[in-house]
Amino acid sequence: MDFLDAMKFVESRNPGGMVLGLDAVTKLLERFDNPQNQLKFIHIAGTNGKGSVGAYIANILVAAGYKVGRYVSPTILEYCERIQVMEGDTCAYITKEAVGEKIERIQTAVQAMEEAGEPLPTAFEIETAMAFLEFKDQKCDYVVLEVGLGGIEDATNVIETVELSVLTSISMDHMHILGDTIEEITEKKAGIIKQGVEVVCYDYRDYENGERIQNVIDRVCQEQGARCYRTDFTKLTEQSFTLEKTCFSYDGVAYETKLLGENQPKNATLAIEVAKVLRDKGVRITDEVMQSGLKRTEWKGRFSVVNQQPLVIVDGAHNEDAAKSLAKTLKMYFVGKKVTFVVGIFADKEYEKILRITCPYAEKVYCIETENPRALPSEKLAEVARRYVDDVVDAKSVEQALDLVYARRDEVVICFGSLSFLGEVYRYLKYKICK
Repeated sequence: MDFLDAMKFVESRNPGGMVLGLDAVTKLLERFDNPQNQLKFIHIAGTNGKGSVGAYIANILVAAGYKVGRYVSPTILEYCERIQVMEGDTCAYITKEAVGEKIERIQTAVQAMEEAGEPLPTAFEIETAMAFLEFKDQKCDYVVLEVGLGGIEDATNVIETVELSVLTSISMDHMHILGDTIEEITEKKAGIIKQGVEVVCYDYRDYENGERIQNVIDRVCQEQGARCYRTDFTKLTEQSFTLEKTCFSYDGVAYETKLLGENQPKNATLAIEVAKVLRDKGVRITDEVMQSGLKRTEWKGRFSVVNQQPLVIVDGAHNEDAAKSLAKTLKMYFVGKKVTFVVGIFADKEYEKILRITCPYAEKVYCIETENPRALPSEKLAEVARRYVDDVVDAKSVEQALDLVYARRDEVVICFGSLSFLGEVYRYLKYKICK
């Protein structure tokens, strides 16, 4: 099967709505003798920071000499980005040929499932199975696995061979699926906690709803007999931020990373605590390995500088908590600067809250509509933005918005919102450079 035919099959398995549960993915993986059972996982759930924390953990393990698989979603640049294998100085995406070969096998299995009257897997469940097959074929030492949505009923939670469960920041998002209270949402995400498997979690003490979040995590850990290690942000000192790097000390050790934004020292310290627990379990990780791993980490679309003249930064702030972090970051980097926004957000997100939090830092806002069917119409987004900013343009598309930005040579341009729209920004800039 070639790559295009594979993509057609995967897309044909996209349901009309979100389908959670483990029955179908369990049946599918059984037909391949459960490749996931031959892998060792670091499983990550949370509302924000999963990608950054996962990138840090993976790079620390690579710096320690291990071969590491990463499964991420959503992707920004290309489809194959979701399945990565890292070793030494290389990070290779799954090849289109490997996608075609594995999806052909999966399609045959799905047809057999249909004939047997079994529940059929969704696109995400098929992609999860493909990832496990690839990581097994590549003989990965560890797999850093991000939850797709929630935790307890997410397809990734089919795994049993978990080394550590990791919980990043937790806040209100996907309420129509995960629940209307922070306790319900935390319960879903804490569903990745396995019997007797250690847990490393974010420091929620100074966090909105932090005590309520921690209480749920502590209860689930107690029920599962799982020891919980908490990151301690009081040990985080000497923070400095530039547009080139972020520096900080944690527990008396100095670190630096290329990842930018006020939240990155916190994400990095969570990864450091994960590395320390792994070290206690016998994994070959020293302080120097942790320093090297953080320093080498790159992760596109998270307050990433993508152009210098004009200065263009992309960020995946697409919920209330991420918007608050973006606002803090803008205040930290761009005091006294004229900042222009290019914004595209899904209709099922709390776009009014996101704009209310971020727009006080903008002089001008361009509203766009992404190519995704979930996108909020740009005219609706512009209507809301005008409540907070006088100069708002309904630019319709990324291309039209960035054409206007380049014509004006704005001082600082922040493109943010739903992650799928950031890929359109990268493609525009690549075309602009080639042209």
